[in-house]
Formats: sequence, structure tokens, C-alpha cells
Amino acid sequence: MWRPSRRDVLLASGGFAACAAGQFDSGWPLAQWPGDEDEMNPSAIPQHVQPAIPSKSSLYDPLVLFAETTLVTGGAVSPNTAALANPHAMPMELLTVRFRIHTVNPTGTGQSVSGLGVGVKMDMGKIPMIDDGVPVSLLSTARDDSNDANNGYLVFSDTTLSPTARVYDYTWRLKYPLFIPPGAVVTPLFTHLTQTPFDVKVGITYFCRVHRGSAKTPAVVQVPWVSSYKSKIFDINSGANVADSAQSKETDIRNQFSHPIEVARIGGRVSTYVAPAATPANMNYESIFSIMAHRYLRLTMRGSRGDDIIRTPTLFGSVFPLAWKCWDLITPWYMEPGEFYDTQLFLDAFTGPTSGNDSARMQVGVSVVGYQRLNTRTLEGAL
Repeated sequence: MWRPSRRDVLLASGGFAACAAGQFDSGWPLAQWPGDEDEMNPSAIPQHVQPAIPSKSSLYDPLVLFAETTLVTGGAVSPNTAALANPHAMPMELLTVRFRIHTVNPTGTGQSVSGLGVGVKMDMGKIPMIDDGVPVSLLSTARDDSNDANNGYLVFSDTTLSPTARVYDYTWRLKYPLFIPPGAVVTPLFTHLTQTPFDVKVGITYFCRVHRGSAKTPAVVQVPWVSSYKSKIFDINSGANVADSAQSKETDIRNQFSHPIEVARIGGRVSTYVAPAATPANMNYESIFSIMAHRYLRLTMRGSRGDDIIRTPTLFGSVFPLAWKCWDLITPWYMEPGEFYDTQLFLDAFTGPTSGNDSARMQVGVSVVGYQRLNTRTLEGAL
């Protein structure tokens, strides 16, 4: 019969380093460490360091679901929702959502679209999960994006077989597994936000686990809620050299429910794009000129109850560094019913980086990623 070694137990309880430093107090004299006196008696091990070996009857089966669709400029469409439904007669949990976007059959180099150019609304039955038109990049952190230098990676044109546009992947890892009852489906609605004149292909992947055996239905479900603010278009063309500002509305970043929202993360992204006057190309990127925003763009954030969140105009990159593009809350706070966050952006005057006939633009997105606690019966009644 297997029994943990002292090292196994120390590592499982997080105390190995502390033990090496002489600071570990397990409550057990080392001469009488559980298992030393009876290696066939694993019940002597404290419960909090018991190895996590579930019985076969309580295991989960992995499940990946995928759907895709094409967006025309300014259009909105849902992919095949039947492909995203739980095919089993048992509950499942959604763990991760991945988005992949790229322009369709680009004809010239740079005809790309990044995550601020595609919005998503997501619901499970009558329960809203993502507010209308939240850019897909504002759901994830840059740590989870599989993009080359946060600037996508090249995709080949179907007609020329040469690298032209870029593909962007965004991975949203849920803090809490989302319980989905049998027959329910999480339905996305994608919107083309007109940052490119080209059609956009959008793929969505659900990474799930299916309950089987004796897996228990939770009494309370943590359902995601995401809302965002998408700024006006800033002119950052060469020679503009004027200060500018923008401010969110009460209906942007808000808690529309009658119960509190646990705020887990605040996201911040910048999208820049260049439209050469001589061609229809639209080079839309996450980072090509975004570093300017981290030098010249500042923001404040204030709750509608009067509490300061970002008190003084703070450099955008100091709140949302390029490597993360988010502010993860180690200790979450709560957004009260009806509360909204007022976000103000301040762009300092500077000389733009472009030349010739290029027209450079910049747009800023800020989001709140949170969770609402719902009774399972309430959730099932809204499906």
C-alpha cells in the first residue's frame, strides 16, 4: 500500500520551504510523523494532507466543443449553438473558453483584426454572462494569449499562399467552473466592430468536464459576468500633437443585477490600426503602437458610490502592463447592485509615429470580469 513520504506530506501542505527554514510547525513531532509508526495506516495522516485520489465513481470526463462563424462588417451572428451544447444527459462544467479570430482571405499584407475588433455577448438561457458587444480580448489576460509578442501570428492567404493577415487567440480561464445542467447551452453572439473593412472568421472552443457517477450538483453556482467600456477612436496620426480625453457612460461598466458581483479582474487593452490612404488595407494590431499608450495614456476609475479605484491619472501601462494587460485582484471586492465604474482616459499631446498618407487611430478597452452567486434552483429555472 502506498504511503506518502515526509517530503510528499510537506510538499502537499505547502510547508517544505518553511520546514527547511526551520519555521514549519505541523503539530506532529518529527519522531512521530504519521506513517512512521505504521506505514500501513494512511488514516493517521491529517486530512488536509491526504492525497487527492478520487474514486472512479466521482471522476469527470473531458469534453471539447467547437463552433465557428463569419462576420461581415457591422454584422452580428451566433455560431451553430448545437455544436456547443452538452451532448450528454449529465451535467457538465465549463472551465475555459478560447477565441480565434482572423480576416477572411486577405489580399494584402497587414489586413488584420485584433481582439478589440470583435465583440461577444454570452448567455446561458435567460442568464446573461457577458454584456452586449464586449471585445473578446477583454475577457483574457495576456499571459493566457498564444499570440506572438501579443501581436498575433501570420496566416496565409487562400489565394496567394503568402503570409498576409494575422491570427489572434484569446483564452479566458474561468476562476470558477461554470455548472451547466443537462440540455443547457452557453450561447455566444459575435459582433463585427468595424475596425477592419474585411469579413472576420471567428472560432470559439469550450473546454469542459462532464459529470458522471456520483459527482454532486453544487448548491450554489458562480456565473461569470463581464461588462466593458470601449473608448472613442483617438487620432494618433503624425502631426496631431494635441491632448485628448474620453469618458465612459453609466451603462458601460456596471452591475445590472439585484445582487452583488464579485470582481475578480479588471482588464485593459489598446488596439491601434493604420489605414493607408492608397489602399483598402487596415492593419489592426494589439501592440505595434500600443507602447505609445503606455507612455502617453493615463486613466482614472471611480465607483458610483464615491469610492476611488484609480485615484489620480495613472499611466495605462502601470495598471495594465504589456505582459499582462489586466489587474488581477488577489482579494476580490464586490460591485453592489446598480453600481457602475466611471472611467476617464487622458491622452497627452505627442507627435505620432506614422508618416506619409497613413492614418493612425487608437482605441482603448477596459473591462470588469466578475462572478455572480446563484442558487442552482434559480439557475435551472432560468434556462
